[in-house]
Amino acid sequence: MAPHTTSTPGSAASAARPRGAALACAAALALGAAACGRACAADPPARPAATRGAKADVADAEAGAASDAGRAPAPPADGRETEGQIDGESYRMRLFGYDLASTELSIVDVEMKSDLAPVVSADARALFATNGGFFGKQNEPVGLAESGKKRLAGFSRAMSGGVVTVDEGRASLTSTESFDPAARHDFALQCKPRLVVAGAVNIRSDDGKRAERTALCLRRGGREVVFALVVNAQGGPSLLATAKLLAEVGCEDALNLDGGPSTGAAWREGALVQSAPPRGGIRHAVVVRKKAEP
Repeated sequence: MAPHTTSTPGSAASAARPRGAALACAAALALGAAACGRACAADPPARPAATRGAKADVADAEAGAASDAGRAPAPPADGRETEGQIDGESYRMRLFGYDLASTELSIVDVEMKSDLAPVVSADARALFATNGGFFGKQNEPVGLAESGKKRLAGFSRAMSGGVVTVDEGRASLTSTESFDPAARHDFALQCKPRLVVAGAVNIRSDDGKRAERTALCLRRGGREVVFALVVNAQGGPSLLATAKLLAEVGCEDALNLDGGPSTGAAWREGALVQSAPPRGGIRHAVVVRKKAEP
């Protein structure tokens, strides 16, 4: 089934994506799986979390480059569709990657709307938007959400999983159990489970559930963030298969975001804004924007 996308004229001043033009997003496949903002798997507790400080110095960068010396180069995260098989199931995946030296993340409350194209087209610096964290039965956001050091939703210790934070151009993923909720961040998003930790798959087994998946992946020592949207003909991959895919494409850490009918995205492609909207409404959208000129 071909993905359904729509195009909206973008700002004439807008720039194309930093890693090339993105094609249509496979996340619009609506094949009936049942993961949504109201339920998801728990984060496996046994594997210890890998945490990174928000401030990176030159030694950290050199150490990260050295640790990757024996690994095959990670594929470009330019929105192009890739296909393959893992655990006997076919999949289609798109990766949208952004360098935090030139871009920044924010969270926008879209008030249970499903069209993300206006989020991108309304802001000349916006490059990409996708669904964020979970929401409850009353559409209330569930889990920590911070944007520009402003807290939009509270931290939940009982939620487990992890929190992705961004400060001073460096992203890190910390387990919920060891996260300090007193600190404020340029960006923070809590969700679950952690799919990849320190380059290793963090899901123990296939729980049998299938759904479209959205994930936030960190590469290059947290200097690059990659958003992954993954679908397949079974309604979406398992969490285990998704974790394996992300580890294979060089994710050092990765957090599962809301999925199923919430999976969707909008992005700039030249002068147009392409849209593969979620099948249902969402509460928070994660937005990637070009940093303002100094």
